[in-house]
Amino acid sequence: MRDNVTGVYWEVKTDDGGLRDKDWTYTWYEPDYSRNGGIAGTQNGGSCVGSRCDTDGYVAAVNVVGLCGYRDWRLPTKQELQGLVDYGIPHLGPTIDTAYFPNTMTDTWYWSSSVSAYRADFAWYIFFSYGFYGNVNASYKTHSPHVRLARGGQ
Repeated sequence: MRDNVTGVYWEVKTDDGGLRDKDWTYTWYEPDYSRNGGIAGTQNGGSCVGSRCDTDGYVAAVNVVGLCGYRDWRLPTKQELQGLVDYGIPHLGPTIDTAYFPNTMTDTWYWSSSVSAYRADFAWYIFFSYGFYGNVNASYKTHSPHVRLARGGQ
């Protein structure tokens, strides 16, 4: 799915039990010191199939497969992911356009690539259940929410 305003391509989740299934969860893990804020995070702490159950492992697995013919998928930034929130939906989401993003989980959150400037053991996430409420927050990299990948843009 391509956002015509930002030029970002977005992963659309499946509901088939495969690699990109909507139900899988991932801990935040980035081995590159220049991008992890000084703390890499937690490897393989989520629940998934087809990859290591952390953000780095999932990105690598999707890029090996070549989703839509591309091998440059990545975790989106906090700002990119927040751009998907539909603030016109007051609460009890999902607060995302499900016509474009079917299989978005409610009452859960999605990791961004952005690390908290205040706590290196935290990364930012977006919560698609509450439109104009606190849908952007940071949490321990050991937690295991969901992931939606992006490519292009920036």
